[in-house]
Amino acid sequence: YVQPDDSDDLEYYTNVTDLYESHYHNSEFHNGHVYLVRRIGDPAENEAWSDDLWRYDAEGNAKMLFTGQGLDFRVADSEEYIAVSASEQVSFLDGAGNILGSLTQQLQIADNGRLLDGLIGWSDDGQTFWLETGGPDLLWYGKVSAPGWELITYDIRGVGMKRPDCEVNPNTGKVVFSDYPMFFEVMSQQEFEAEGTAVTLSLYDFESGIKEDIAISAAKQFDPTWLDNQTIEYNDPLGDGRLTFSLP
Repeated sequence: YVQPDDSDDLEYYTNVTDLYESHYHNSEFHNGHVYLVRRIGDPAENEAWSDDLWRYDAEGNAKMLFTGQGLDFRVADSEEYIAVSASEQVSFLDGAGNILGSLTQQLQIADNGRLLDGLIGWSDDGQTFWLETGGPDLLWYGKVSAPGWELITYDIRGVGMKRPDCEVNPNTGKVVFSDYPMFFEVMSQQEFEAEGTAVTLSLYDFESGIKEDIAISAAKQFDPTWLDNQTIEYNDPLGDGRLTFSLP
């Protein structure tokens, strides 16, 4: 069963074996098609294991589009293109699974051999794709444009972008983020909040490198999101509701 477009209705598609249920992004739904990641084999027991990307339609017709190890994927809304990350490579497919372009050496970033292979998503027109790399502190972003598949990189070390309080707008090349840190245990988070450390919500333009501060909270996460290309919504730093910020 799938639940398309955030509706409350479930639609039955087909029985699928080997669904990679623990994958953080194991499925997408587009235009009556569901895309699923299936894990074939056990990495602990067989070096020949694989992650396979499949597409199913409402009639149960299925097609395997890509196979690799450690697979992640994003499908453009139009389904014209699919971005796939696997085996330290990012590839761009058409709707039939044909590889149109791949990035390998281009993903090597001058930061201890780090790979720029974290998939973010497609622009609404399906012509631009965004990638990221970094741990709790985000370090690099990348933009790939169809159909040439050339990678443009943005070094944002020192800008102060942190997970999880960060969201890129793939249409405009802008990102809203805060410097609220990622915590790995409760005690550190409680100490941070008790001290009331200032947290700043900011807007950053990848092309111009201009950073604009929007709001400041006392140790409070903003959870920002883009409502559209000109409007950002975030947690009220002084209350329980949500506020909006409109770009000029």
